[in-house]
Amino acid sequence: LSVVTQRALSLGDGEAINPADASVHGLVGSLAKEYAQWRVRLLDTDTLDETGLAALLRLPADAQGDAWLYRAGEFYRSQLLAAQWGPARPTRYRDGGVYVLLGGAGGIGEVYSEYLITRYRAQVVWLGRRAADAAIAAKIARLGQHGPAPLYLQADATDAAALAAACAQIRARYGAIHGLVHSAIVLADQSLAQMDEARFRASLAAKVDASVQLARAFGGEALDFVLFFSSLQSFSKAPGQSNYAAGCTFSDAYAQQLRQAWPCAVKVVNWGYWGSVGIVSSDFYRDRMALLGFGSIEPEEALQALEQLLSGPLDQVAYLKLSRARAPDAADGGTALQVYGPAPQQDLAAVQRELARRIAAPALPPAEADTGLRLLETELARLLFVQMDSLCLWTPATFTLEALKTRLDPQFGRWLAESVRLLELQGYLVREGEGYRVVQRVEADAWLDWEAAKHGWLAQPNLR
Repeated sequence: LSVVTQRALSLGDGEAINPADASVHGLVGSLAKEYAQWRVRLLDTDTLDETGLAALLRLPADAQGDAWLYRAGEFYRSQLLAAQWGPARPTRYRDGGVYVLLGGAGGIGEVYSEYLITRYRAQVVWLGRRAADAAIAAKIARLGQHGPAPLYLQADATDAAALAAACAQIRARYGAIHGLVHSAIVLADQSLAQMDEARFRASLAAKVDASVQLARAFGGEALDFVLFFSSLQSFSKAPGQSNYAAGCTFSDAYAQQLRQAWPCAVKVVNWGYWGSVGIVSSDFYRDRMALLGFGSIEPEEALQALEQLLSGPLDQVAYLKLSRARAPDAADGGTALQVYGPAPQQDLAAVQRELARRIAAPALPPAEADTGLRLLETELARLLFVQMDSLCLWTPATFTLEALKTRLDPQFGRWLAESVRLLELQGYLVREGEGYRVVQRVEADAWLDWEAAKHGWLAQPNLR
């Protein structure tokens, strides 16, 4: 699968971009991980003539689904660079400023609002889709004890008219709007194979539609800053989160476009894992992220990071905490997460030779999974084969999937198709024409092997 966009992304050097297709980069990044057997390459080019397309055909496939940028005959890839904040600068927040937070009634928005109210006596306005309820009223009452109580306005951020009305109401009530924050999120995780369009759009619209409509509704205000809460998914693009990754890559690119057009500061923070507040603050996520080497971002340090981002020269930062040293291939879904320090001075010719070598080299296979996990998968496949054998599904040994489906209730059709796919990957079945043939038999003592092995797995938190 070869995917080409034209100037959907920017090198960050002020070039004009059209971010309308930037969400494709998040989608393709997740897709490449969900379909590891596919060969995927992704290019954003400044030209769609023969030169640009020929450049695409020279690229190797990328198991991570990361994009190449092609500009004036040169290839580029994005990297995370270790950032230094530099000396403290005057805050960009105003005493008594008016700040509009889309999604502000959520967990992270509430923490951020408390900081603005207690430290700057700010008037915070929350925009949200749902009607005001008891939970929102309780949050407003609690924050009102520290300063000006937040104002909650019900407005669907994908509705231009609703946002325009909210903007007019805020301006009429407070006289000015000083800052705009997009912190809305809809998590609707699911694999692409199982996700319907409505589920995909729900998560995507919270970033794409809402970002565009916010800009249209508030673009005429004399803002000090616009701040987009994005995610590390813009870089890692995890499997099962294609809709969210697509939304994040769009909002990052859209912020770049606004930065070129608007006089105020336009900033992006790509949050890592928040473990104590927000939509994934549960024991399940905390344990999972700890196993992956991610520590929890805590409110106080995150709010200080926002101060430095808003007042400093950097336009976009990814903020994450690592709980331990991480190998480059240890991130979720096999994603390589590398943090690069300052680049040493290098000979330009040597860099160009290395780039040419990488482009000409064949694609590397995905990094092998953990040994214990691979053994677990192998044993599970054996059990699956044995159980299906006990139903006499492998008699005769040559069959078609459609014929196999007629032997069980129709409700098991999708399960049968997936089981056959997995057993083919594990080498128990081989495809022959339109059908399959059993090429490897399993003894019934597979269950004994499972019982013997599982005690070791139960002792490992990531396999338990």
